[in-house]
Amino acid sequence: MKSIPDCIVAAGGLSSRMKIWKPSMPWGSETILQKTVREAISAGCRVIVAGGYRYEDLSGLLEAINGFDRLILHHSRKWEKGMDETVRSALTGIISKSFFVVPADMPLIHSEDYRKLTIYAESYGDFANNKAPVVFRPSYNGVPGHPVLLNKAAGEILESSPAGIPIRTVLEGITVITEPWGHEGVIRDIDTLSEYETFKP
Repeated sequence: MKSIPDCIVAAGGLSSRMKIWKPSMPWGSETILQKTVREAISAGCRVIVAGGYRYEDLSGLLEAINGFDRLILHHSRKWEKGMDETVRSALTGIISKSFFVVPADMPLIHSEDYRKLTIYAESYGDFANNKAPVVFRPSYNGVPGHPVLLNKAAGEILESSPAGIPIRTVLEGITVITEPWGHEGVIRDIDTLSEYETFKP
């Protein structure tokens, strides 16, 4: 198998629905952000954490992660405009042909999920040869999840799209292939305190 693609971890927001800054919330012996990032690094990804709110504090959280040499902290100046602009601003740091996007509050995604999705995508000709823009994503019980894997052609469309246009809208005309997945972690972001209490280790 080829090398695992780069991964953008979107960590720019206020966590307004939680009233607590999610990246620093405990998750076992780590924090939510550390767990999410570590799984991507363990999979073999070069990880770009796109931050905005409490940017300096993000740096402190990330220093504790093994594999720091494959970790880049990107400052999104437009983070207040939402996750879409946070991700879009980090695209200039991608060096692999394809790349993952995952929200920072999805610590239930495993390193193996990145590897498996890469294998599935490589078996699809148009994804690997970039003849057409293609997006791969896992789904659980019919619900599409993360990480999302975009090939280079899809990434170029996203990068050239106008600011303010939601990524979901940009990708509407692109081939999106969903792969049925074996666990619900790929659709479980930690959005509320109730979800946190339910899923935390």
